[in-house]
Amino acid sequence: MRGKQTCGKEGDAGKAKAKLPKLVITRFQGTHLDWQSFWAQFEVEIDKLSDIGQVAKFSYLKELLVPRVRTTIDRLPFTSEGYVRAKNILKTNNGRLSEVANAHIQSNMGLPVITGTNQARICEFYEKLVTNIQTLKSMGKEKEIRLCYTYFRQIIRHPSRPCETR
Repeated sequence: MRGKQTCGKEGDAGKAKAKLPKLVITRFQGTHLDWQSFWAQFEVEIDKLSDIGQVAKFSYLKELLVPRVRTTIDRLPFTSEGYVRAKNILKTNNGRLSEVANAHIQSNMGLPVITGTNQARICEFYEKLVTNIQTLKSMGKEKEIRLCYTYFRQIIRHPSRPCETR
């Protein structure tokens, strides 16, 4: 959501700075599956910036929420305190690690059984599986990952990974 960005330390005299493209943060849809990636990017790209005031950050946050989610914070005062409260509400409603992990586990468990050799369906299955596993791993949920592997070992007869070499 930021404009033109530069790469390089301030005060590096004589060194060219690269102009990076504008970053786009995907709007938060209000699902536990989307939370980890949305919040991590929001924190890095907006929340942790010291050159933007909290009220401006609050504006960005509101714009990055779908209307259904935004209604949970719309009536908060448009102040620094309102911004802090909004972040706490969103984290409480969407960021509980146990609920986020459970959503990724349930997503894996709900993946359809693939029969036959339809490469596109196998790749789609594999990519969804890996995305969920990577999120669980980034959350430190090794036990839950083992649960997923145990589950899939039971239902998969041919454990090859056809999309890994793409």
